[in-house]
Amino acid sequence: MLVRLALCVLLLAPACARPVDRPAAGAQPTSAADSPTPAAEPSPPTRVAVARPEPSRTPTPEPVTDEPPVLWKMVPSPEDGVAAGEVRIAADVVGFSALAQVTASFNALPVPLEIERRDERHWTAFFSRALAPGEYEVRMAAMDDLRRMGTLAWRFKVLGPTPTPTASPTATRTATAPPSPPPTLTPVPTPTATPAVVATPTPPPPSPTPAPVPLPLPLVRGMRVDDARAQLNRMGLQVQTRQAQSPAPAGIVVDQSPRDGTLVAPGATVVLSISAGQ
Repeated sequence: MLVRLALCVLLLAPACARPVDRPAAGAQPTSAADSPTPAAEPSPPTRVAVARPEPSRTPTPEPVTDEPPVLWKMVPSPEDGVAAGEVRIAADVVGFSALAQVTASFNALPVPLEIERRDERHWTAFFSRALAPGEYEVRMAAMDDLRRMGTLAWRFKVLGPTPTPTASPTATRTATAPPSPPPTLTPVPTPTATPAVVATPTPPPPSPTPAPVPLPLPLVRGMRVDDARAQLNRMGLQVQTRQAQSPAPAGIVVDQSPRDGTLVAPGATVVLSISAGQ
């Protein structure tokens, strides 16, 4: 009996298997190693965003300096003389910041200027005069928008025309007739001459001396005392110094009186306070 039950179980076991596990009719038996492995689907390409570098924008630094405007390229040049007549007098002005004004005097008298502006920091100041032979003096002062003052003074000569030599007259020889006998002279009484009164010419009154032209006082604070004294002396100013307690290095100008920008005449005195150092 047991044997029959075992046979029935063996016969019914294949019939109970899953359909997917059954081989097709007439198919060759295969092992698990021979079954093909399904290929993996390719993954889509990954897009990586690359940031474009922006061009660097480095701002151009503005020049930072305490230098006053510079006046140069004087016309006429102090070394060369110019011919008499209409003379153009000019100087170039270069500022380390925007220029504000330029003033000038000619032989100690103020003169109006014409300004040619190439840009806010490059000007040419000029004027014209009809000049006779002689020596002339020009003074110019330039101020920028920070009230820093630069000055320039120079002299030039106007030359006269060269005299043209004249030929000496040729002596002309003329034939002279023989001298005639002298006539008989009758003496005539000589009248007594009355002395003539000669008027003494009155000398012309002296021409008035032109008043000196006041110029704006430049800023010399922060400069060494020797440089400040030289700049003020070039303007015809007198300099007095006094010691002052200040954290600035010794020999540096820490204050000035009058203040910069004040109109002062040549010969005026400027008092400079000099740091004694710590």
